[in-house]
Formats: sequence, structure tokens, C-alpha cells
Amino acid sequence: MRTGLQTILTTLALGCVLIVAGSVHIAWWRTATRNSTALAIEIERQVTTSVRHEWWAQVTGAEAAWGAAARLIERDSSLAARDAALTQPLGSMSLVTALAHEGTKGTVAAIEPGKRGGEPRLQTVAGIWPAADASTPGWVSAIDPAEAEPAVAYVGRLSDGSRLGAFVALSQFSRLLGQIAVGRTGGAAVIDPAGRLVVEPAGHDRDRTKLIKVSRRIGAALAQRAEQSEPVPERIAVELAGERFAVGLSPLHFQGWQFAVIVPESDFLGEIDATTRRVGIGLALAIALAGLVAAALAKLLLVQPIRAVVADLAHLERFELDALVHRRSRLIEIDQLSAALARMAAGLANFGRFIPVDLVRELVAHGGRAEPGGTSARITILFADLAGFTRLAERLGPAVLPVASRFLELASEAVERRAGTVDKFIGDAVMAFWGAPRPQPHTALEACRAALAIVAETAAAGLMDAEGQPLKVRVGLHSGEAIIGNIGSRTRLNYTAIGDSVNLASRLEGANKAYGTAILISEETRREAGEAILVREVDCIAVYGRDLGVTVYELLGLSATTICPAWVECYERALAAYRQRRFRDALHLIETCLAQKPGDGPAVALAERCRNLLTAPPPPDWQPVHALQTK
Repeated sequence: MRTGLQTILTTLALGCVLIVAGSVHIAWWRTATRNSTALAIEIERQVTTSVRHEWWAQVTGAEAAWGAAARLIERDSSLAARDAALTQPLGSMSLVTALAHEGTKGTVAAIEPGKRGGEPRLQTVAGIWPAADASTPGWVSAIDPAEAEPAVAYVGRLSDGSRLGAFVALSQFSRLLGQIAVGRTGGAAVIDPAGRLVVEPAGHDRDRTKLIKVSRRIGAALAQRAEQSEPVPERIAVELAGERFAVGLSPLHFQGWQFAVIVPESDFLGEIDATTRRVGIGLALAIALAGLVAAALAKLLLVQPIRAVVADLAHLERFELDALVHRRSRLIEIDQLSAALARMAAGLANFGRFIPVDLVRELVAHGGRAEPGGTSARITILFADLAGFTRLAERLGPAVLPVASRFLELASEAVERRAGTVDKFIGDAVMAFWGAPRPQPHTALEACRAALAIVAETAAAGLMDAEGQPLKVRVGLHSGEAIIGNIGSRTRLNYTAIGDSVNLASRLEGANKAYGTAILISEETRREAGEAILVREVDCIAVYGRDLGVTVYELLGLSATTICPAWVECYERALAAYRQRRFRDALHLIETCLAQKPGDGPAVALAERCRNLLTAPPPPDWQPVHALQTK
């Protein structure tokens, strides 16, 4: 499949634009993604550091509250001192929700005032912590005395065997995490070693529900790793409902809990994706615009000039050389190519003067080769030359060339106007034919029209002979079979016609000398031209080098534009009497003809022949065929 130059150049331009723009865009996208990922990791690190710092500040604060209360109770074991020891530290601890003391008379808890408002209050509680009997204080899972919700408690025994605990509700941790911004819609969670969600993410209902689901998937993944004794990775990716989440994990070093920072990738890559889409749209528009510009420039600078050069080549192929001109272009190569074609056309135009242009066009159109050979074809041949040219050349010498050139130019133009082919120039003579290299209709009629034009235009040109008289033209026409083709050798060829028909046309041109006529045509030419021409039958002659007689006619004009003179009928009656051996009757009719047209060449020649035959009568087998003794 072939493709146009404009399409190729436009595609190449678009390809270059696409490659450059795509490379820049991909490089930008990779850099932006890498920077955004690094920023997300940095945010995660900062959040983790901040949460861990705050976390341990509260943890150590809770332990400090426990120690302060323990010292007060150890100093004074009275109930009043105990109640004061339980309520005094609560105001300074932001996450501690309660302090509880378990003695011989049950467990009493001091509730942090922020839960109920007002001063810290005391109440008796039960089942808020496990019945562990640890010898040293430590953190355990418990129930918050204030809201009866999950909590952790720092619990230890005093010297008297009673237990003291500082409680932190898990909801307090959740509130703490909720105060930390993690991207636009991210959050944080705490997961225990068994993969359970200890502290749920905070946030709006929709985001919180999504983050809780992600946290549970994280817990399941961590539990599976724990079962397989695999280490906890620093970073994992979780996908939920087609949305990806980047998760950073770090240990809290508390109860084996893992702190998870959850950030939707859309929070830090969303703007990049949006920008990518915008850039993609912009890139598509830019490529479309670049394609239009490239197509326009390619058409303006390359395609149109090249199409013009291709059109010139087509003219050159058809040998239409006048249509070729130098088409200037801004591109040096195309300008040089067009200039070279113009020079070639000029050279071929000069060369075309030596050969039949129609032949070259025919060969090029049909892919023929110039090699020796020919075929038989029915054509009409014309020979024309100037009467008295030999004497004129002897008198004028080289100065005769303008006269000859003018005649040959007039004859060539007349032939070409009637679609004939000028075969060659023979001195002052012209040979032309119709019916080759392409078959043509009405070759005889066109040849007759050309012959009449040659005679008329030469007379109008005012060409003079050696005596200063107007030069006369002699033309011979014959239609018949001839060998037409490239005649010659492999190194030099001439497209011409040869054969008896060509010789006869040449002899008819010479026969005009004997009859004083301008144009003689054969019986075949008269028959093929038909009623469109006006002729006079002149004689039956045997031309030089040929035994058989040929009936010849004088071409007087075209039927549509010429009235037949009365002397034509008179001459033809005289010719008929001559052929019937009635020589005296023929002379009488000839005298009548000469009275109508004095000095008529055929009539004078026939009258002389009749007188000779009256003086020396012909034998019984006499044939009315006049043999010409010269060419």
C-alpha cells in the first residue's frame, strides 16, 4: 500500500511531537510521583514520630499519676487520704480517665471530671481489671470505670497488698489520633499482635468507615505474618473497592501494638493524576494542532511543489514540453529539480524538432522502445516542394536558406494543424503522412486539406523565385499500404514510411512538372476523400520506375467552399474522347477548355499528345496510359 508524502511527513512530525512530549511528560510524571511518594513517606514519618512522642508522653504521664497516688496512699492509709490521693492527680493528666484502688472493702474509682463535668467523683466499681497478681506495676487490658468501655490500665500492688490502677480509655487514644492530620482523608490506627483493631481511625463517617475496613485488612495481614513468624514490614499497600492505600507501620513498643498510618494514594497522587489527565488532554490538543500545522506546512512547502513537479513530469512523459516551466520553491532541492526539468524540457523541445513529436508521445504512452522494426499500415503520404528552387539556390547561395526555412515552416504547420506527422525534410521538400503512429479517421481528406493550405499559405507568404516571380508549390498525395516504423540501424533510427505507396506519392509530386499543376492525387486518395473534395481527372500515367498506369487527379479545392468551374467538365470530356481514340474530337474540346482557361497545363499537354497521335496513329493494342520519363 502506497502512502502520500503529506501523510508521511505529518505522521513523522506528530511522531516527533508525541515522542518529545511523551518523554517530557513521563519524566515529569515519574519525578512528580517520586516526589509525592517521598512526601507521603515523610508525612508518615512525621505523623508516626509525633504520635509516638505524644503517646509516650501520655503513657509516662499515666505512670507518673499512678506513682503520685501510690505515694499518698502509702503515706496515709485512711479512707480520706485515699480519696484525696485518687482525685488529686486527675486534673493534670489529659488521657487518664480514672484512678482506682482495690482494698479489703472493694474497689473505689475516681472518675475524671471531663467525662461528667464538675469535680472528680468517686464511685465503687467491680470487674474493671483482671485478677492478676503481678509483683511489679505494668499495663493490662481493662474496662474504663467511667464509661465501661475498653481501656488499658497501669496496675500495681502497694505495700499493704492493695492494688492501684491508672486507666486510659481506648477512645482517648482514638481522640488523640484524630487530632493528627494525615493527608486529606487519611487516618491512623493501632493494631495488636493478634491483628485486632485496638484504636480505630477517627474522621468523618464515610472516610472513617473506609479507614476501619482498611485497618481490619491490615490486621488480618499482620496476624498472618505473625503466624508465619514473618517480620512486620515498614510499608504495605492495601486495595479496597478499587482504591489503593499506602500504609506505614511502626511499633509503639507498648503491648506489642503496631501504629498504622493510612493514606489513600489519591491524597498525594490524585493531583498528579488530575494533572496527568489535563496534560494528556493538552498534549492531545497540542498534537492535533501540531498535526494541522505540520500538514499545512508539508502541503505548502513540500507536497504542492512536489505535485507540481510530478505534473511537470507527466507533461514531460506526454512530451507536452510547452507546459513545463521553472516552478520556484523555498526548498533548494525542489527548486533545483524544477529548474532541471525546465532545462530538460527546453533541450527536448530543441531535440523534438528533429523527430516526429507524436511518435515520441506514442512510444512513451505505450512504453515502447526505439528499436528497428515496422508494421504495415494504410496511410496517406504527402510530398511537397518548391518549383524552381534549384535555380534559386544556385543564384542566392546560402541566402536561400530563409526562403527554404519559411516554406518548410509553412508546410510543417499546415501538416500539424491537420494532425499529420512531418516525416522528414529533403532539401526544400517535405514528406509527411497521416494514419501513423496512431490510426486516424479521414486521413485522405486531412491530407488534402493540408495540401491546399500549403499552396495557399506559400502564395500568401510572397516567396519569389530567381526571376522574381512568385514561387509555386508542387504537391503529390497517395493513400495505400506502406511499411511504417523505425527504419535504420541500432545506433541510428528514423521513424518513416517506405514502400511502393511512398514512391508513388513522390512521383505524383514530380508529375506536376509535366502537367503544370499544383496538387496531384491518386485514385485511392480521391476515393477515400469522397465527395468532400473537388477534383479534375487529369490522366492515367505510368510514373517513372512503374509499369502499371495510375489515374491521377488535380485537387482543386473542398466541395464545401469551391464551385466547380465549367472547364473541368470540358476537359474531362476531351480526356474521354482521347481514351476512345477520337483525337480530333478531343482537340476540339480542348480548344473550348483553353478558351475558358487559357494556358491550362493538363489541356496543353493533352492537346500536344492528340496532335502527335493524329500524325502517327497508334497501333490497335494502344492503351491510353502516358508514361513519364522523369521522376
